[in-house]
Amino acid sequence: MALAACATPAAEVPSAAGRLDRLSWLVGDWRRLDRPNAAGERWWRDGNQLRAEAWHTGEHGQELDERLTIEARGDELVYIAEVVGKAGSPTEFLLTQQSAGVVAFENRAHLRPWRIEYVSNSALLLARVHFAAAGGQKSKVLEIPFARPDK
Repeated sequence: MALAACATPAAEVPSAAGRLDRLSWLVGDWRRLDRPNAAGERWWRDGNQLRAEAWHTGEHGQELDERLTIEARGDELVYIAEVVGKAGSPTEFLLTQQSAGVVAFENRAHLRPWRIEYVSNSALLLARVHFAAAGGQKSKVLEIPFARPDK
């Protein structure tokens, strides 16, 4: 009984909904720095989800490339990527890392890509998309820099 009173309580793990709340820094419009007027992502909160559309400017204005969702599912956060017009879509990735301004999701069964991460310092956002390479080659990382359109 005396030992129980001295025990340090285990650190509380935030709920999936709490972890989703900590991703509010993603919400808003982001424009690709390598194509500032031609491509971007738009994130918004929708109940127990963060949703986004990745777009590019085509011959008919803004055209949707991908629908993205981060949702609380049980105790997990799940990133869902749905490429517009692609068979076999959507693909799910589970949360593997989260800290201030950093979030990463992985799906080791889906090699192209297998990891998606976002890093932000509030004014800038860097998306890193990790692709597995064939034959023991080093995996490739595509880095996509974003900024708020009004910055």
